[in-house]
Amino acid sequence: MYHILAMEEGQLPGKKGGVSFQAAEVISRHNDSLKASEVRWDLEKKASRPFVTVERDEQLTKGECYPEILRAALERNRDEGAIDLLVQVMAPDLYANLPAISEKEIAGSLTNLSLTLQELHDRYGEAAAHVIDEVQAARQKDAEQKARKEALSREVKDAAEAHTFSFPAVRGVQAGREYYIAQIPLSVLVKLFVFDDEYVPPELRAQRTLNQTRAKGISDYIVANQDEYVLPALTASVSQEMRFDAINGGSLGMLNIPMDSTLLINDGQHRRAGIELAMDAASQLKNETIGVTIYFDEGLERSQQMFSDINSRQVKPSSAINALYDKRDPINKWLMSLLQDMPTIRRLIDFENATVGRRSKKLWSIVVFRRFVMRLTGLRDKEVPGQEVLANAGRLVQRYLETLAINLTQWDNLVSGRLVASEARDDMVIGHAVFLEALGLFGNQALLDGGVLGLQDVDELHWSKLVSLYTIDPGKSSQVWQGRCVLHGKMQKTADGVKLTAAALLSTANCPLPDQLAQLESRI
Repeated sequence: MYHILAMEEGQLPGKKGGVSFQAAEVISRHNDSLKASEVRWDLEKKASRPFVTVERDEQLTKGECYPEILRAALERNRDEGAIDLLVQVMAPDLYANLPAISEKEIAGSLTNLSLTLQELHDRYGEAAAHVIDEVQAARQKDAEQKARKEALSREVKDAAEAHTFSFPAVRGVQAGREYYIAQIPLSVLVKLFVFDDEYVPPELRAQRTLNQTRAKGISDYIVANQDEYVLPALTASVSQEMRFDAINGGSLGMLNIPMDSTLLINDGQHRRAGIELAMDAASQLKNETIGVTIYFDEGLERSQQMFSDINSRQVKPSSAINALYDKRDPINKWLMSLLQDMPTIRRLIDFENATVGRRSKKLWSIVVFRRFVMRLTGLRDKEVPGQEVLANAGRLVQRYLETLAINLTQWDNLVSGRLVASEARDDMVIGHAVFLEALGLFGNQALLDGGVLGLQDVDELHWSKLVSLYTIDPGKSSQVWQGRCVLHGKMQKTADGVKLTAAALLSTANCPLPDQLAQLESRI
């Protein structure tokens, strides 16, 4: 515990004449030394009086005076200052980054300490010599470590010239087998690590066939995000015994792999192929590294089992989580910002699952809500608009949802929470994703005539067309939804179901159907 004590009496400015304090009075207590220093400097500035920081195991009472503790602290500070002065006198070159102390500065410091130079030597010589010894010992240790690093560097160079490939690695044990995690330069990875030929039959391969489209996607990702790309480690097997030279007998060291061995990728062949393509487009990547977990190759059966164990236990994240976390997608980033401005709607969104469970208190997943917004505004993923258009789209979405609350039966109760989401899903179409997407398609056609929102004045759109929605029966049993979003009493979420539901809404609003919806409607 760090305590700040006043060295003499004084007063801190404030209301009603300020606050007075006595010498040796505890002004404040702090758990952190840096915070205590900041507060002490601030107090000295405000009160124009000196304060001292005292570290004590026991907690001192704020407002109480402790003259003995203050006296001891001042004496300790005086001793530390005297030792520091003598160190500078005895070894002026000890701290290479500090200028040597001048004779005038030495004389001034001795005057403040009320000591002669001989008295300073007599009283503090032993302590100063101890400090000098400690600093020199630390320098010696640093020099030894530097020498070891240079020796290791030479060892790495020598190993590279021998008949092995050598990489810095960490040694570990899994299931009683030794394995290594190495940092491999990307240029070395594509030259040394191979994957099975695609023409080898599946039963004789340790991997799946390489998908060039997937590899190209990884390459495009790396090249487009050279300052922030992330690639997880690969897993590989080596066909011959490896030698691990540990540093000081620990788990860190150099992994030496025979040059005539085969380094087979068990998991990550698409990353390796993507890296090779990326380096063709951005050669500066060649010196960057990737982690590779390396095992001894115990044969095809073991390699195939490793591939199965790794891939069968991977769980692909939901599209909702991807939408939530992918801040590179400007539409996602804008949508998350928009939902921050709509807390009532935001609490109804499931950000973790692509579909909402039947008993969930949430209404829609973030994936479905995103599709609703895109359908309503007419925006496209591959044609990202400017900030002004996105801001206008935000105004449209908010105005549209507010208008639905006024005109669509039970919508306000659903959004406000007066109507429980799970009950709405049981009895009504308005609590389902298919209906929300249909509302987006309907709104785009009714308000924007099926076009794309630009910088139009949102208030000048065809809002009167939404008034007729009050006649809509939201019940699942209503005849109007049969064969559209309801089939044999159950909700159906299909592309045609969305369009046919939107067609019903447009007909209610006396809006002409576009050709595609008219063709579908003719089937009904």
